[in-house]
Amino acid sequence: MALQDVRDDAGRTAKRPRLDITHMNNVTLRFVAGLSLALVLTSCANRKFLTDADAIRVADQAATKSGYRLEDYYRVQATRLDENHWLVLYDGKVSSLPDGTIKFEVWNHFSVWVNERREGAQIMRGL
Repeated sequence: MALQDVRDDAGRTAKRPRLDITHMNNVTLRFVAGLSLALVLTSCANRKFLTDADAIRVADQAATKSGYRLEDYYRVQATRLDENHWLVLYDGKVSSLPDGTIKFEVWNHFSVWVNERREGAQIMRGL
């Protein structure tokens, strides 16, 4: 392994090791490549994905924080859109007036987009 002169922000020079692959033989290169691949795959395999219940929990918390009363809505479904995003749909309950007529409300539904990587959520009215 060769040493390389490196300057920091203050202008000081230090010797740092530099990986020089030109002098490595084929077996060493394959080992380094295999080790790198194994580390990448291991980190991907250990990633925990949200379950349906986790996505619904995050969506419910976001809706409650935004002022929605969840008792007034049916949770229609939770759908995984891709490996990082969920969509949770809420549909408003239809209420009736004392004389029996149905009270119809426009935009009585909303959806919550859940970002799995940061467990954040965004509310969309009417979708």
